[in-house]
Amino acid sequence: MVSSLSELEEKELITRSKSGDVDAFTELVNRNEQKIYTLAYYLLNNREDAEDILQETFLRAYNNLSSFREEASFSTWLHRITTNLVISRFRKKKLKTESLDEPIVIDHEEMKQREIVDWSDIPDKTLLKKELNQVIDSAITALPLVYRTVITLRDIEGLSNEEVSKILGISIAAVKSRLHRARLFVREKLDAYLKSV
Repeated sequence: MVSSLSELEEKELITRSKSGDVDAFTELVNRNEQKIYTLAYYLLNNREDAEDILQETFLRAYNNLSSFREEASFSTWLHRITTNLVISRFRKKKLKTESLDEPIVIDHEEMKQREIVDWSDIPDKTLLKKELNQVIDSAITALPLVYRTVITLRDIEGLSNEEVSKILGISIAAVKSRLHRARLFVREKLDAYLKSV
């Protein structure tokens, strides 16, 4: 016999939670809160906002648990709720975004196409890991939300293209396209950093 909730499978915890077992839902929260906070933080780049979204995500999950059909994993469902809450927050604020396809404006008149230089041959020993991570975080934060969401789910959270597709409600081809653009943008920022090293 199972001695504690921590030893139960996710499916059993969901069943118990749907039956009103608050402790079972608390165990689900404990298993997923760090991933959801990390996702919210990378999308919002603000600890307080990420904490708000974390709370909203689990409140919404608890209130809508009966509608969770278990076709995807519980964590995938939570990622989708989180992403939708973040997108909703951005829409309310009507934050300005920019396209990665647009050329860079220089001196209000001159336009320059984005170029990406191959920096893969630079030895790792010349890079300071902490500084490089800051550059990467900064580049991800600078991405428009649609790209930041995909790269965070795929490259930081480690989800598959199929999972990201389900979470965002877009095709796998759209996931791949957005991920490619996001990675190019991040790589461009890394290139600028590596040229200065």
